[in-house]
Amino acid sequence: MTALAPSILVLEDEPLIALDIEDMLNRAGYGNLTLLATCVVGHEYLVHNTPSVAIVDICLKDGDCTEVVKILASRNVPIIVASGTSKSDADEVFTHGTWIAKPWNPTEFVAAVKKALERATLRQSRRPRGASPRGVFDQSKREADLIIISARDTELRKTELLRALRLERNKTPNN
Repeated sequence: MTALAPSILVLEDEPLIALDIEDMLNRAGYGNLTLLATCVVGHEYLVHNTPSVAIVDICLKDGDCTEVVKILASRNVPIIVASGTSKSDADEVFTHGTWIAKPWNPTEFVAAVKKALERATLRQSRRPRGASPRGVFDQSKREADLIIISARDTELRKTELLRALRLERNKTPNN
C-alpha cells in the first residue's frame, strides 16, 4: 500500500491570493490542495476530512474562522495563519499556529508549509497503524473516499474561483 500524499487545506477568500498560494505550493511539489473561501464550506469539508496541514486567513467572506480552526486544533492539525491582521488582535486559537503576515516571502511561505508537514508526519508516525484523531478506520475505504472528494473539491474550487474572478472583473469600471 502506498502512502497518501499530504493534504493541505487552504482557507482563503481572495481569489488571486488563493491562486498564488496554489501556484507556490504546486511549484514546490505539493499537489493535494483543497482551496475553500468560506467558513461554512470549511465546516462541511471537516465533517469527512482531516488535512495534514491547514493554511488559514482569519477573516473569510462569511466571518472569522475561529470555529473551523478550533476543530483543526482539536485534531492536532498544524495551522499556518496567513493574514494581514496583527497577531495581537487575533483570537488566542490563531496564536498557536505559525504566523505568516501578508504580503509574504514565497520562500518563507513554502518553508513554513514544509516544516508544518514534517510536524504532521511526526505526529502521524507516533499513532498506531490505522488510527486517526477520530478513531480507527478502514484505510482502503479512506483512500477511495479521499480520491473521490479530491476530484469533487477540485471541480468546486475551479468553479468558485472562476465565479469570483468574473465578479471582480464585473466590479471593475470600464475606462
